[in-house]
Amino acid sequence: MLRRNPGSEPRASARGCCGPWSRTLKGAVRFGSVVVTLTLAGPACGPGNPFTNLFPDNRESDVNMVLARLPDPTPAARPPTTSGKPIVVATKLGEVPGLVAYDVEAKAVLWNADLAVDSPPFVGGGVTVIQSGGELVSLSLATGERLGARSLDGLVLYGVAIDGGMVAATAGSGAGAVAASFRSGRIWLMDEELANVVSPMDADKLLGAPALSGGVAFIPWDRQNVSALDAATGSELFRLVIGDEMVSYVFAAPEGVFYGSKGVFRLTGRSSSGRRDGSAYLPLEWSDPSFPGEPELWPDGFAGAGDGKVNARSRARLAWYPAAVADDRKVAFADGLLYFVYYRYVVAMRPEDRSLVWVRGLDGTVSEVAAVPGGVFVVEESGAMRFLRASDGGDAWTGELGLGVARAGIAVAGWDPGAGAPREGTYRRQVLDALLDPDAQVVPVRKLILSLFGRSTDPDVSRDLLQVLREPQMPAELRNEAAHALQLRAGGDAFLIQALADHYDFLLDLPAPPVGVIAGALRSMNARGAASALAEHLLDPNTPPDAMEMLVRSVVALGDPGVVQPLETFLRLYGADTEFAGALPVLEAAATGIAVHGGEAGLAFLEGWTEGPFAPPGLANTVRSIVENRRLAATALQGLPERAGTEEFAAAVLGGRESYATCLDDAGRRRPTLSHLEISITATGEGQVVDVMTTPADSALANCLKPQIERLSLPRFRAQQERYTVPLDLP
Repeated sequence: MLRRNPGSEPRASARGCCGPWSRTLKGAVRFGSVVVTLTLAGPACGPGNPFTNLFPDNRESDVNMVLARLPDPTPAARPPTTSGKPIVVATKLGEVPGLVAYDVEAKAVLWNADLAVDSPPFVGGGVTVIQSGGELVSLSLATGERLGARSLDGLVLYGVAIDGGMVAATAGSGAGAVAASFRSGRIWLMDEELANVVSPMDADKLLGAPALSGGVAFIPWDRQNVSALDAATGSELFRLVIGDEMVSYVFAAPEGVFYGSKGVFRLTGRSSSGRRDGSAYLPLEWSDPSFPGEPELWPDGFAGAGDGKVNARSRARLAWYPAAVADDRKVAFADGLLYFVYYRYVVAMRPEDRSLVWVRGLDGTVSEVAAVPGGVFVVEESGAMRFLRASDGGDAWTGELGLGVARAGIAVAGWDPGAGAPREGTYRRQVLDALLDPDAQVVPVRKLILSLFGRSTDPDVSRDLLQVLREPQMPAELRNEAAHALQLRAGGDAFLIQALADHYDFLLDLPAPPVGVIAGALRSMNARGAASALAEHLLDPNTPPDAMEMLVRSVVALGDPGVVQPLETFLRLYGADTEFAGALPVLEAAATGIAVHGGEAGLAFLEGWTEGPFAPPGLANTVRSIVENRRLAATALQGLPERAGTEEFAAAVLGGRESYATCLDDAGRRRPTLSHLEISITATGEGQVVDVMTTPADSALANCLKPQIERLSLPRFRAQQERYTVPLDLP
């Protein structure tokens, strides 16, 4: 039964002064002998249009006035419900539509309600609000009693916010549009029974989902603006225009008011700058690697609330919760974590560098997730629920709804579920279990996990990546990602060299190791002790042809006089082999290795080989040029050191900082907490850059640096290659 007519007039508390535009201003202006009387009339008592073009934007005094009305930012101390109980309201998955409310702490169903549900549930205060058919409907959290309803008048619901006994809702003529289209929206400011506190306000703007805090409604509009409205009068209190980022969301929590799109702004006195640099802002737009499904940092408030059914967006999403921060220039995440959810996996990482913290595979597909202080609350489509600890992803609490769930409203922030049982297995074991998961549906998230895992500085990770590579049923794209991760690693060469001891054996069912990948990784690591183990695979008939060039070049780069004999045998056997007719660089590389490491005896061998009956004419001419160039360079090489000193090499790189300054600027913009890094450079004695890696890992930065560093005048030395680490501070 409705307790109030939803179309009734605003409550008495809404009457009174409606803000700075409620007065009538009169005056006169003289133009020569003509006096013109002017009358500027603002709206009488009532909201009027809060988006008038005359309202000043980015005014510091307005922002500070609103901040003074808001609660002081503090960590969530209790769930955002009137009772203070942690509650989940879920939409039923199945033929019979409806809602179920669940008391998380008591592990008890509060009520069931059978009704059409056409949006996710919005939960807060003493109510849950949903769209049912063409109406907004409010139900009591305690009993499920229908408290009120309001027609949406055929508009698309964007979102609902609930706080302090009030409900704000926005709707419009379309969803997911840009500011140039569908510029028609409506704002309702109501009580929890959906009765008007302020008469509904129409605006010729593209509106987004609202937020509510301290009696102030925050409305994003035209994807560039945020207006604060007095929820009791509808008067506009401030307007922010963001100049260097679109606005796709705004939300409020005990920790403050937040908005943004690619990153996160926190509302402080600095917000009046209207720009990232002057505000409390945390950028998170860098995509290295990218998340499968391309989820938004926060759900797009302009895309519409949705129909309440399971969709692809709900199965691939990011989740985070803000931390309370005293510094008005800072934004931080609770527990320092960003969560990525993909079907039945939850991946926790550090937002500043995407370093893995833990990985958790669940029994079923996730229906809804909410990051909160202390962890992340997950509702599966099966109805199973879990509170995963922020520290390790273990279960701090579990529950069961007893029915399938399409979507859910989760109000548990501020609830302490306790410690729960410790999680079994080491971090590496948990990750490896995910990487070896045979489920083809979760290959994209396994690829992401593999990429992030490969950036660890733990040498043992190299062994795990080798296991992935050697797994017979591993999908090709995961093999490729594991190979790429190995190429970027700075440590773990002992495991790679150990793997080279294996050779294909049919009787023992022993597969050949991934020689090409291992060779490239060892070369990038400058693992000089690997040359002899690599050389043993030169003559192995099971070495794949496509791995041969990397193998030979790695033997030459890492070798010493001990590799000359295997290279000579290789050239004798395969120099005239028709299978290598299209792979002359392999044979040329072998000849170069003999010339470099064999001294005069090696050059004599090459000369004799070119005169032999089996040397192809084209290759023979190339080898003669290699011998001639080596002899011509002998005098110059004698004047060079065997290897350049670390300080000399670092000085050359740091001295050319201007040439790669844009790379560092881009890294600093993407990762504002980055103040120091180490650049690992593998370079040849001739100044060619073989590989560049950075710590902390950032492949976008490494790819940017490589060609710029290669253009510098790097020190020359006699050795084939060397690896140098250059420390570098960012401003």
